[in-house]
Amino acid sequence: MFSRPSAPWARYTLALAIFAVALAARVAILPAEAGLGFLTFYPATAFAALLCGTGPGLLVVALGGVAAHYAFMPPYWAFKWPIPFDQAISEAPYLLSGVIICLIVHRMRTHAEAVREANRHLEHAMEELTRREVELAGANERLEDLDRAKTEFFSNVSHEFRTPLALMVGPLEELLAKPEDEVPPAIRDGLAVTHRNGLRLLKLVNGLLDFSRIEAGRSRALFAPTDLAAVTADLASNFHAACERAGLALVVDCLPLPEPVYVDHDMWEKVVLNLLSNAFKFTFAGTIAVRVAAGEGHAEVVVADSGTGIPAAELPRIFERFHRIEGAKGRSHEGSGIGLALVHELVALHGGTIAVDSVEGRGTTFTIRLPFGTAHLPYHPRAADAPSAADMTATRASAFVEEALRWLPDAARPQDGGPVLAAVRGRIVVADDNQDMRAYVCRLLETAGYRVDAVADGQAALAACRDNPPDLMLSDVMMPELDGFGLLAKLRTEERTHLLPVILLSARAGEEARIEGIAAGADDYLVKPFGARELVARIEGAIRLSRTRADAARRERDVIVDANAKLADEIEERTRVAAQLATTLEELQRSNQELDEFAYIASHDLKEPLRGIHNYVSFLKEDYGERLDDDGRGYLDRMQRLTERLAALIDRLLAYSRLGSEHLCMDAVDTEAVLGEVVEDLKPALAAQGVELRRVGPLPTVTGNSLRIGEVFQNLIANAAKYNDKAEKWVEVGCESTGAVPVFHVRDNGIGIPEQHRDTVFRIFKRLHEQSKFGGGTGAGLTIVKKIVERHGGRIWVESTPGEGTTFRFTLGGEH
Repeated sequence: MFSRPSAPWARYTLALAIFAVALAARVAILPAEAGLGFLTFYPATAFAALLCGTGPGLLVVALGGVAAHYAFMPPYWAFKWPIPFDQAISEAPYLLSGVIICLIVHRMRTHAEAVREANRHLEHAMEELTRREVELAGANERLEDLDRAKTEFFSNVSHEFRTPLALMVGPLEELLAKPEDEVPPAIRDGLAVTHRNGLRLLKLVNGLLDFSRIEAGRSRALFAPTDLAAVTADLASNFHAACERAGLALVVDCLPLPEPVYVDHDMWEKVVLNLLSNAFKFTFAGTIAVRVAAGEGHAEVVVADSGTGIPAAELPRIFERFHRIEGAKGRSHEGSGIGLALVHELVALHGGTIAVDSVEGRGTTFTIRLPFGTAHLPYHPRAADAPSAADMTATRASAFVEEALRWLPDAARPQDGGPVLAAVRGRIVVADDNQDMRAYVCRLLETAGYRVDAVADGQAALAACRDNPPDLMLSDVMMPELDGFGLLAKLRTEERTHLLPVILLSARAGEEARIEGIAAGADDYLVKPFGARELVARIEGAIRLSRTRADAARRERDVIVDANAKLADEIEERTRVAAQLATTLEELQRSNQELDEFAYIASHDLKEPLRGIHNYVSFLKEDYGERLDDDGRGYLDRMQRLTERLAALIDRLLAYSRLGSEHLCMDAVDTEAVLGEVVEDLKPALAAQGVELRRVGPLPTVTGNSLRIGEVFQNLIANAAKYNDKAEKWVEVGCESTGAVPVFHVRDNGIGIPEQHRDTVFRIFKRLHEQSKFGGGTGAGLTIVKKIVERHGGRIWVESTPGEGTTFRFTLGGEH
């Protein structure tokens, strides 16, 4: 395509030149054919329109018409005016044809420019698409890394939990097995509650460990030919007593199968017991049915109930891990959200399928199909893989049934608010869906002289407060039917209860949760686990404050009006702060949703049994310690240490999950002073390990958070001292400057890090050595160090020679 001149005068000059060439060609080639004079200018018109534009092309058309009339019509060179009609008619087709040619050329040029513009947009879109594909590939890789880290974390932390749990459950079983005359009934009841909650916590941990093994591909089933109908019927029969107490009918219809089914007995127990436990939890009336029958080439197992059912919108996600149906009506709000996901994975390991059919309000049916034979199995079963007879009869049913029984209401404790006794200090309504926690709190408050009405959900608590308003409402946050915040909102909107003192109990720790509870209108917010004296003191203070307010209202109404106005301002301010924190929390949830879900599970479902154990151990030591022998007191001391260690471990893990969203206050930090404080704290531990600490040169002042920088030094020094098996151990801390950016280092003469592990040493929950050699841990220390350094705009790297030592270098600010 020709390039058109940009200046108008250049375009018209070029058009005149084209006209002149066409005129000369007409005179030279066709001097005698005047009638063909127009034909000479057709190509000139097209070329002028193409090269110079539509306007110059029309100029050539006009000049061609004039030239054809005045130069080529005989007599030549004669001026004729007006133009004769016949000549005007002969020139009109030329002029019209020339205009049409110019318009066609203009249309072609416009279309060509549009095509070029479209091509440019297409090229830009292709570049953007390529860039987005690269970003998507990077995001997928990061998600895969996160998923691997999560699976490794589940495996590590589950193993870490099981050791102290086993050391707690074992001594408890020994104490419970002693003769009745050696353990008084009151102590035995407390030990039973502690043992029951320890088993529940162990069940949750085992579920997490099983799921993490399956996801990591490390779970190997021991397939053996099994009479599936008999085994399933035997497992289902364990729920007969629980169903009778709940007023449910348990139907077991397991027909004999034509041939055995190859299953892993341990895994099949988990499948059946999880489905039955789930059915019991969400069925309040009617029937739970378990059926086994033979299909075409497969065995079909059906677990059906007439319970609350599952909403249609939730059915596609029912087997997702950690997914819980919001607002579902069940006997308890407790649960980890992995039961059905584990069932789905275990059935898949057997080459089978599981399907769910449910109608909300009418019930749910789970259907499992397991093929006969061995062709579908991932590997051919061997005789050595078959479980022993003892393994085939061992079952975890007791743990599932015991937990199900704890979901039933307390039969012995009245649920209604009867007349208040004059002798007691006041009446309190306690709402908690955990029966052990209800019993523990009731015992504490009744011992303190209060009348207590205990209920299992928020709806029952609301009814008890409406019928006869108590002196105080003590409510858990997470409950079925109506949670603590919903209960609080309803109490505050009703005339008889809007001034009722309310204390919320929750496993959600942290300033955000406390602010959320206070902003919702609670008088106090107590985090589990709590001390017995602290609970009674807070209740006494809340009741005393409530009565003082009531007396003051009767005496001085104006003072109360002013106090209410100030309280409203305070609530408004706290609501505003809570809204800001809610926005921050929402952003954090979007960035790391699975980790937040686990933090919730760890803080509520894992810590609650641990709280019960800790509280009952404290109760036993305080009230019955002198009545136990030395072994019993020793067991209690050991259990208390282990629960404190386990609580510290959970807090450590939760601290890591919150580190990314924490707001860091940055100031000028004297790292020399920070290091001095860290060394002072570590001095006893270093001396006990025989480690010499060396400090090289003064450390600079940087911009950062002194507390977090201290954690970096403490973790690196403690890590260096821990992984050192030399006779003469030393750790060196110093700083060298590289330009404007100081580079800190922590160096040791320890065991070193193999080259293949240097790229993964900062990976979350990555441990390079066995726990038995260098002690336990979560594997999160170096990961936390790396995150703190990156939050300060710096980086950290490692240099090491196996057997000679390791050097960690890091910067704080100045580079990314």
